[in-house]
Amino acid sequence: MSIRPREVLIIVTLIVSAATLALVWTAAEPQQHTDDGALRVMTFNVHQGFDNSGRTNPVPFLKAIEAYRPDLVSLQESESNRLLSSQYDLVLWLARRTGMHYYYGPGTGENIYGVSILSAYPLHNQRVYHLPAEEDPRVAVQGELDVNGTPVRFLAVHLGLSVPDRYHQMKYIFNEQIKKHTGPLIIAGDFNTLESENFISEQKPDTRNDGWDENRLREFADRQAQNTERNIAELAAEEQFFGMRTYRRFMTDSWRMLNPDDHDAYSWLDTNVYLGKPQDELESSVRIDYVFVSDHFSVESARIVADENALAGSDHLPVIVDLKL
Repeated sequence: MSIRPREVLIIVTLIVSAATLALVWTAAEPQQHTDDGALRVMTFNVHQGFDNSGRTNPVPFLKAIEAYRPDLVSLQESESNRLLSSQYDLVLWLARRTGMHYYYGPGTGENIYGVSILSAYPLHNQRVYHLPAEEDPRVAVQGELDVNGTPVRFLAVHLGLSVPDRYHQMKYIFNEQIKKHTGPLIIAGDFNTLESENFISEQKPDTRNDGWDENRLREFADRQAQNTERNIAELAAEEQFFGMRTYRRFMTDSWRMLNPDDHDAYSWLDTNVYLGKPQDELESSVRIDYVFVSDHFSVESARIVADENALAGSDHLPVIVDLKL
């Protein structure tokens, strides 16, 4: 018996719909926030809604969020209503289950990794910024919230993989947000960038993933050593030197501030751990997820969470920071 294309489409639609309905869309009570200026911020790359067995499964992400009850969440790889993710809306599902407000970008028709915000506070002045890119298109998503009468801007980001893309994307965010916005600002997300990386424009390689190459990083370090007596802001303005040191000059890397001597921590797990390789055969795991804050905030605590739910859900670990405005 032959099956006509229309019948195939109907069958596929029913299967996808069944998978979607399997997720329980129970709405939670609205999440309450404190009124004392305290903010708990989480950044979490949610792996396009897949757990580490390769199944569409948002439950570990929900449990990780529920366990720590953040006021603000920056979600990366938060795909929404796409065939790849069984056509379910991960962000809406998380928002309803946690009782949080949400904002999603970019549109589902664009072939771009989703970046989203969950917030215990109502959001306004939401925007999607399409970041400069030569390879994978990337975005940053903005939302603003009112904390005890003070407007706070929150920017969720997910940068590219190549050095040229990250160089231009970090500069764009620096020029359009860090330099221009004078009020309280939080920038959180997956930067795909090592803490030690600083980009030099004339040395930007063209090959993908070259930012992880040790020889290239050594070249950057050598060049940095030649410029130790020069002002970092001046170098950034001249477009000769740019990177994490520039960000840390103008904003606080919240986790590093409270953990100045911890150089073994990581937020991205080597994917070989999911292939069953022994620990001593793993390649480098690195800290590439950050929460940067302006000097309007004090950093009360900062941690990288490696509990059961975090490890089950993604190749990234959530970073959680407690702030006081």
